[in-house]
Amino acid sequence: MSHGPPPDRRVVKEPSATFPSKSHKIVPAEAAFVLGDADLRLVLDAGEIGGWEWDIGTGVVRWSENLERIHGLAPGSFGNSFESYQAMVHPGDRERVVSALRACIEGRANYEIEFRSAERAGEVRWMRAKGRVLSGEKGEPFRMIGVCWDITKRKRAEEAILETSRRKDEFLAMVSHELRNPLGVIMNASTLINHLASGDNDLSKASAVIRRQTDQLARIVDDLMDVSRLAAGKLTLERTNVDLVALVHRCVHDFVDRRLFDHHRHELRCAGTHVSGDGPRLEQIVSNLLMNAIKYTPAGGRIIIEVEPEGGDAILRVKDTGVGISPELLPRVFDLFVQSERGLDRRDGGLGLGLAIVRSLVEAHGGRIDVWSPGLNSGTEFAVRLPLAATLGSGDPRGGVAPRRRILVVDDNIDAREALARLLEIAGHEVYQAGDGPGGLEEASRSRPDVAIVDIGLPGMNGFEVARRLRSGAPNLRLIALTGYGQGDHRRLGDEAGFETYLIKPVAFETLQRALANN
Repeated sequence: MSHGPPPDRRVVKEPSATFPSKSHKIVPAEAAFVLGDADLRLVLDAGEIGGWEWDIGTGVVRWSENLERIHGLAPGSFGNSFESYQAMVHPGDRERVVSALRACIEGRANYEIEFRSAERAGEVRWMRAKGRVLSGEKGEPFRMIGVCWDITKRKRAEEAILETSRRKDEFLAMVSHELRNPLGVIMNASTLINHLASGDNDLSKASAVIRRQTDQLARIVDDLMDVSRLAAGKLTLERTNVDLVALVHRCVHDFVDRRLFDHHRHELRCAGTHVSGDGPRLEQIVSNLLMNAIKYTPAGGRIIIEVEPEGGDAILRVKDTGVGISPELLPRVFDLFVQSERGLDRRDGGLGLGLAIVRSLVEAHGGRIDVWSPGLNSGTEFAVRLPLAATLGSGDPRGGVAPRRRILVVDDNIDAREALARLLEIAGHEVYQAGDGPGGLEEASRSRPDVAIVDIGLPGMNGFEVARRLRSGAPNLRLIALTGYGQGDHRRLGDEAGFETYLIKPVAFETLQRALANN
């Protein structure tokens, strides 16, 4: 709130401070530092702080000249009533300010609030007020005093920071989408090449190279987006009962299929363990730790992956015989952008984000991660500890082989659409195509598909609207989103539109096949 002539004097005890006198003698610590009227006014002027006083019984409110000036009033022009004070508060904040004052008078809270002042000369300014209640002998409140100051500059700086953050998030989302779309096309094309290689070893090798490099680019995009989400506190988990052993086996087999273990020996030691968690995020934890071990273990080295229950937790350990971690780096290994020293060749690559993301994901699951290393060239061990699930899961979530289906693919990127359609045909499905939303609706009414795979960023009618219309006309139609838009809001909109599955490009064809099989 705002108001009131300052008391005649203020006495502030400083038992631990001393003040030099004019003769440079030391004043005893128990002496009082006395602040007179003129000094107090100078202090308030320097801090651009105004004082106020409210007689609760009479309703009279008094403002200091400083406070009038802060609110753009001429000296002595404030109306000295509670109604005059309310009129100086922005209409959108009045109820909140009055409630805070009432709570303070009733003894429930201190008075401390930020609010907007009423618009004057086309400008709304932000204020911060603090106050306290003075009570009589019987405890009845009779007076309130306090201070108020202008915080408009700070609020505008905060708003500028928030706007910059919002624009950054929009930019990253746009960049992510623009990168994911061509990466998805490249991944499908490389898979198609591999299917058509027909024993051509050179062609198969070239396809594998393309797949590995596409995976690497996709991981970089994922890491950049995850760092942004984690920094903004926007990471969400979709928990299910997860068979951690099956998940780790799947990750390891995927690394084997992609020939990432070709130059290393790996061992897998697992005992049955289930956790409550977000399956894709848990896979991300495992994959990041495996990739870190491969990156920092020279060719011929050994990587050991262990999963076992221990007490009420599931323990995932990833050990390697690699370059190890120096004692200086070990305490900072989970910090953003922290990496070991690199040469100009940057043979190990990476942005220094993976382990920071792993720790955030583990903690989001209610777990913790620890790291040990005897030192350089002595290997490293990471241990992830996650709470065990209350009940056993329902088995391997990978699903079986998808039965033959009638599938509609709706995507405006012709390369992406045709490459995916050809892969689905090779897998034995009957495939129909459309390049935009209206075309997808028309094709669906004609071909009556079992499954529709729909991009979100379609021209004319976005994928969410397409899904809603398809669902209204065919309640049993299976809807799968396949898109470059991976923000939390997009997933929520996908759920609302009726998508059962929401896949973020680039998607390995094997992942799409599992989604089709898990219908």
